[in-house]
Amino acid sequence: LAYEKGQGDEARTHYEEAISLDPSYRTEYNNFGPVYLSLGQFTHATAEYRKILSLDPHHASAHRGLGDLAKAQKRWGEAMAHYRRASDLRPDDGRAHLGLGRAHVQFRNWASAEAELIQASRS
Repeated sequence: LAYEKGQGDEARTHYEEAISLDPSYRTEYNNFGPVYLSLGQFTHATAEYRKILSLDPHHASAHRGLGDLAKAQKRWGEAMAHYRRASDLRPDDGRAHLGLGRAHVQFRNWASAEAELIQASRS
């Protein structure tokens, strides 16, 4: 709730408490990523998403998070790779398809962008 209210530092404190109770709980690591991203702490966000992937290499949300992180830094090729992996792992992930569509736009791959954006609207 704190993150949704734009209170990144408070959200981080709550997530740290949850992880201290169960360090293997991947969801809390995944929640750290967006918090650090919103605070502009890209190195920390990357580390959190990588922790999740070390626990579960097939964690679609972590790949999508790395795509969001790469997009924020305008590293479109990297963003595209992560969004593609996320959408392969979870084909109904509309946000992954949206990110992939936006990356295709950056590369002027209009047909691919359209296909991904249509898929995003259906998810």
